[in-house]
Amino acid sequence: MADGVVLRKHYDNIGKQPNVVCRVDKFCYLVKKLDPKRRELVESMGFGGLLHLDMKNIPRQFYYWLMSRVFGDGTVVFGDGSILPLGPNQVRSILGIPMGRKEVPLVLGDDEDDTQKIMRVFQQYGVGLKRETVSLNLAAAAMCPEHEDGTLVELETEFDEEDFMIAFPIVALGMIVYTTTNSSNLVASLVPTLVVASVAGEYDWCKFTIDWVRESADRFQTKFQKDGFRYGCGGSFVFLMIFYLDHLHRVPNRWGVYPRLKVWDSDHLKAVIDEDRRSDEEFGFFPVLDIAYGEDHPLVPRNDGDLELVHIKVANTSVNSIADQVLALLTHRLVSLVEGIVGKALGSSSKAGHLDMHTVSMGKGSQPHLSGSSNKGAKVLKAPQEKCPAEEKESCNSSNGEIADTMTRETAYDKRLETFVKGWKDLKDEKKYFFFCLSFLLSSGLC
Repeated sequence: MADGVVLRKHYDNIGKQPNVVCRVDKFCYLVKKLDPKRRELVESMGFGGLLHLDMKNIPRQFYYWLMSRVFGDGTVVFGDGSILPLGPNQVRSILGIPMGRKEVPLVLGDDEDDTQKIMRVFQQYGVGLKRETVSLNLAAAAMCPEHEDGTLVELETEFDEEDFMIAFPIVALGMIVYTTTNSSNLVASLVPTLVVASVAGEYDWCKFTIDWVRESADRFQTKFQKDGFRYGCGGSFVFLMIFYLDHLHRVPNRWGVYPRLKVWDSDHLKAVIDEDRRSDEEFGFFPVLDIAYGEDHPLVPRNDGDLELVHIKVANTSVNSIADQVLALLTHRLVSLVEGIVGKALGSSSKAGHLDMHTVSMGKGSQPHLSGSSNKGAKVLKAPQEKCPAEEKESCNSSNGEIADTMTRETAYDKRLETFVKGWKDLKDEKKYFFFCLSFLLSSGLC
């Protein structure tokens, strides 16, 4: 769709903001109340990464716009038309949930204990005429019961611990990882997964999440492609938003910290989403940066792993005027300096055999392609309406979810250089390319 059409058409047909499931505030409130014993149990289940989540709300317009660019084949289309695939390793790096060897069950077996466990779940948390649906609110109350004075009721018996280890995944899965447009209940198809809650670390919840994202995207796109809008959407919003924001062509927030949800609170989300706005009704300002988790980030200045770059827009017009004058004075000199350095570096790298200039196109209207692409299996195409099969060639260290680089032989400097070449064309005519130049000089140790 053309710029701004996605949100405008939704408003014209619905008359209000998209209905996006937004229980992240409730989940984070509950997590902060957990005592050490309950936290220990969550860690033992393998869901300790979710304890670091700290968000107040989800920007509904942005997430709806993003869902219109996620497809059932497991790909995401960025604002510049580039396409990147989603995979289980990325879920591990972002959410920090288990990536075991066993497949998460969606059907109950013949085990009598499992059957009794699920019956007890419906007895405790079931709602409806036949208690056929599991209530997130009832599970949340059982997860953090309080005394009259507001203090948390301690877990005294193994039975109490088992109940908590059922209640927590109900809340976590229903509110954060596998959401639907019905924000009050856990989707019925997920109930059988609760039988493995106490040994969740043995199961592959990362692949399960990708399958859920693909199914959610497929349902969204079926309606969206037909009518041009949907009333609302579910999915795995925390995972998708962080993946998108982490792959924007900008200096990242505390690159190398895992799981990535640790570094994305509400303030960071809002600041970067505002930067990515094209207009009030459109996002996708930044081009994509093809980078894999676990690799060095080409835009992070050396010896500064904790760098956080969050631009805050200045409302004071006099300050903006002064800033424009400073940019006008410095930009020409900075551009000349950068282009001179890049020219020499390109010549040097090409002679050394590190950078093949035939693989880097900077012609007018061309789409740059980097020979040393760092996101293994990524498809960088200009076809937003077509589906692109995800080819995953990433390797993952299951202990921390970081992806190991086993294929590239480029130096860190060459990566920075290639990233600069790709981004220069996209940002050359924008005011923000001044900051991009400065970032390049800092990251290359040339300034």
